[in-house]
Amino acid sequence: RTGTYLNLKRNIERNKLTERIHCYRIALADKPGYLRLATRVEGNHLIFNKTNTNPSKPEILSDEIVEVTTIDNFLSDKNLAVNFIKSDIEGADLLLLKGAEKCLISFKPYIHVEIEENTADKFGHSPKDVFDFLKSLGYNYVLCPQGEDVILKPDGIELTTQLNIAYNFFFYHQSMPIRLD
Repeated sequence: RTGTYLNLKRNIERNKLTERIHCYRIALADKPGYLRLATRVEGNHLIFNKTNTNPSKPEILSDEIVEVTTIDNFLSDKNLAVNFIKSDIEGADLLLLKGAEKCLISFKPYIHVEIEENTADKFGHSPKDVFDFLKSLGYNYVLCPQGEDVILKPDGIELTTQLNIAYNFFFYHQSMPIRLD
């Protein structure tokens, strides 16, 4: 199948970055295994778990079974460290982050996560679970409102309101504070 992976490889080659960027055709979650990934007409991807395995939407173009590993396993296998994680995986963010717990504790990477209320519930958790998990590991965060150049501290803003203001959140470990001026 073509799609995102082959486009990424082509762009890396066109920009002569093959020595610096390596692609792996795997998914990342909380445990190794396999999952079903589908591509829709508008280019979005859907991740299917046991509760949403039969899409009823006709806009599904293709689907495939993909290998899954954890960030912790991947980094260990490749003997790598990480300092930044970007996640926009349609509600499966907590699965990704739980599979990166050792990484988050050891390397304390910065994390940019897109969190939406209506996607997290497909995976049996709420956005609050993502915030609570990262907080338990010593992470703080700021809000990055869509289309704005400002970054907001969450102080005094209820989580429900935060999710209405923004769905992009930047997490940083308390031992590595960021400047907001």
